[in-house]
Amino acid sequence: YSFCTLLVIRNMRKSVVRLSTTYKLYSESNYKNCPWKNGKGVTKELLKSPANEDAYDWRLSIATVDEDGAFSDFSNYNRVLFLLEGSGIELQHMNQPQKDLLTKVGEAAHFYGGWETTGKLVSGGIKDFNLIANKNTININFARFIASKEAISSPSESELLFYPLTDSSIQINKNVDLHLPAATLVRVVEHPSETHLDIKQGTGFAFSLAKI
Repeated sequence: YSFCTLLVIRNMRKSVVRLSTTYKLYSESNYKNCPWKNGKGVTKELLKSPANEDAYDWRLSIATVDEDGAFSDFSNYNRVLFLLEGSGIELQHMNQPQKDLLTKVGEAAHFYGGWETTGKLVSGGIKDFNLIANKNTININFARFIASKEAISSPSESELLFYPLTDSSIQINKNVDLHLPAATLVRVVEHPSETHLDIKQGTGFAFSLAKI
């Protein structure tokens, strides 16, 4: 990955305010394939924190689903699953009134990882994009699909992540302009004030995560 810090110094009356935006970029060469916990498939792990821990606080990943079946048990984790490619998938959660039908790219299901969840494909295989966050240590401020000309703000003391589905041009905090090839993840580390993300061109998934 690449690691960058931009320091902007602004004079406000007689005081000096230092605003720093620190971000990291991750590409395909940083991602790794991991077997599913239930042994029935493979997940491409993009990033997790802490990086080398099995009991991580959060993880971003992409999975290929080629058949109907049960989801792995992720008790103590909240999940957000986006449709990334394909005709769609229906999620059924045993003993829960909630059902999720995803048929458009960018549609999301929010559910608890400890539920007994099964997935039924609409027509053929799919790819999905996953956020898994420990419910005891991480608050998901938002997890959403975002498109060109949209802007979003992440609360102070939170991490902001953006994964572009297409080649994208973005601006962070009005002072960092980036052109991101598709599938290049950007991670803005915890910032003392709000972090602003403007999508000048492109589409992708945006996440804001805060420690509890």
